[in-house]
Amino acid sequence: MYNHTTGKYEVVPHCDGAVATGGFAPPSMANGTAEVECAKYTAAEYMIGQTGAMAGVAAFMIVSSIYKIPVSATHAIVGASLASSLYLRGNVGIKWSEIVGIVASWFISPLIAGFFASTFYLIIKYSVLLRKDTFKWALIMCPMFMCFTVTINLFACIFDGSKYLGFDRLSWWQAGLISLAAGFFAMFLLSFPLRSWLSKRAHRLYDEEVAKLQRKLEQGKISE
Repeated sequence: MYNHTTGKYEVVPHCDGAVATGGFAPPSMANGTAEVECAKYTAAEYMIGQTGAMAGVAAFMIVSSIYKIPVSATHAIVGASLASSLYLRGNVGIKWSEIVGIVASWFISPLIAGFFASTFYLIIKYSVLLRKDTFKWALIMCPMFMCFTVTINLFACIFDGSKYLGFDRLSWWQAGLISLAAGFFAMFLLSFPLRSWLSKRAHRLYDEEVAKLQRKLEQGKISE
């Protein structure tokens, strides 16, 4: 995948993410909305049904991207899997309680995300933005935020994760300790070895942005 924002290819991180979480999410999607065993599916029927669902989602996402419609691939594949099961075997085996839970999560998860986003905004506002020396406090808080981010993301990847990497054999506290250790290691790197680099890079980016605005001002593209 090519990221137009950063101008870099993201093949490696996407593949790494697939390896780290593979074997966990796909089975839950395939078997979570419909009970495959309760109906006499043939291999050909199941293959055609899932292939049709994936093709339909791909076409839907392409059209949505062309017309810049904000849609979710997860929502689309849930609906497509449900439709293929209804077409092949009707109402037999549909886990409606799972469907209700999925739909409910579409409304609950934005509320939870909004709560945490507001919380972090308030933390940043009072710990950095309202301080006299915002740059100094940004450097102080950055390692802490990095620790939190690495810990949460790594725990989400390894807890009950890929069986091929042995993550499924880790208990919650083992996954938590590994994630926390990685988070503290990242915080240590930003606090000591990379602190001067972080400060210099921040100053350089700021100077580049000021120079860019100055050029636009001289060219008359923006007004004072």
